[in-house]
Amino acid sequence: MRIVYSSLAHLPGETANSVHIARMCDAFTSLGHEVTLVAAHSSEPTTVREFYGLDGDFDTVSLDPWDGVRGWSHVAAAKTALIARRRKADFVYGRFAWGCALSGMAAVPFAVEFHTPPPTGSFGRRVRWESVRRHPLLRAMVAITESLKRDLHALGASGRVLVEPDAASPPGSAPPLRLEGRTRIGYVGQLYPGKGMDLIARLVRRMPECDFHVAGGPEDLVRHWSGVLADCPNAHFHGFIAPHQTDRFRRGCDLLLAPYSAKVEGCDGKQIGRWMSPLKLFEYMASGVPFLTSDLPVLREVLYGPLETALCDPTSPADWERKARLLLTDPERSAALTAHARARAKAHTWAARAQRILEFCQLSE
Repeated sequence: MRIVYSSLAHLPGETANSVHIARMCDAFTSLGHEVTLVAAHSSEPTTVREFYGLDGDFDTVSLDPWDGVRGWSHVAAAKTALIARRRKADFVYGRFAWGCALSGMAAVPFAVEFHTPPPTGSFGRRVRWESVRRHPLLRAMVAITESLKRDLHALGASGRVLVEPDAASPPGSAPPLRLEGRTRIGYVGQLYPGKGMDLIARLVRRMPECDFHVAGGPEDLVRHWSGVLADCPNAHFHGFIAPHQTDRFRRGCDLLLAPYSAKVEGCDGKQIGRWMSPLKLFEYMASGVPFLTSDLPVLREVLYGPLETALCDPTSPADWERKARLLLTDPERSAALTAHARARAKAHTWAARAQRILEFCQLSE
């Protein structure tokens, strides 16, 4: 089957959004499909594959955005539909809803993935949303959490809403990175408000015998937090690490942290905490390294049963310290958590996710 993935991403990129898109294209390819990734801007396919550490051989097409030009998204959507038609696509999938919908108007079945509710604050945006949700060739809307599914239904989405959380690749065979320190606590991700760097900074001071390794950006926030913790020799900032190297970084740690706040900002400054399904969390689960994350309703959709032991009070550094010390000093507790996490992660590989989406859309071959 020929699949066109519709997005407005820039690849390669440092955001989890770009990682997600590249991984999904790789997953569709691994299932035997011919995939074309349409992005606002994309490097050559070989560069994209090397940056993200992918195996699949999918093509890339750049839309070449007109920066600052009002209404460019309409042009991008029309170009996406034209690409789908020229490539004789059997299915269009992606996170650029308008691009998917216009492909539908070119008689190509489509599905749209949402990570936040669609904007409907203006007349034009409401028209676009109605065009998407009422389109006869819409096979599915994919929501990353139950919370988001409820909000899509509140906006009038039909029963064709599938909940598919994020996913992760199995850990690689390359040796872990050798990180400084005897007890290494790691964080991989961006440092925007709500991601938890403020709590990590408190733990750095509360646990001076542990070395904290932070991988992620952007650079201005790396400089900020490096300055805040300049007097702490156990704080190590590595900056952005390319996705194909993060697996080795995670496996080089003794404990991983994902200390989300109730309010979390995405890279565009929008609040995403209510609907998030963190890519980082699934990567932690697959890594075989014990981890701790915040006890938030949206995360309990995935971390239920035995994995509840990984949940901490997002407002209490003392709770994080206590549970971190338990995992670091109790091998049986740590092994039980990682075993349950890896078992759960096996159901959330990218290939399994892509297959379930195609089956829901009744397009599985």
